[in-house]
Amino acid sequence: MSSQPDVVAGLLIGTVAGVALLRGVPVGPLIAAGLLSLFIGK
Repeated sequence: MSSQPDVVAGLLIGTVAGVALLRGVPVGPLIAAGLLSLFIGK
């Protein structure tokens, strides 16, 4: 993930916006994106 800082920034912004505006709705997609980034990173 250190080689793709745009992805990290996008996830952080999406998480903050989702929790603030949608009361935590994007937690599932965030977990899926995190797992996908682990598989892609290896």
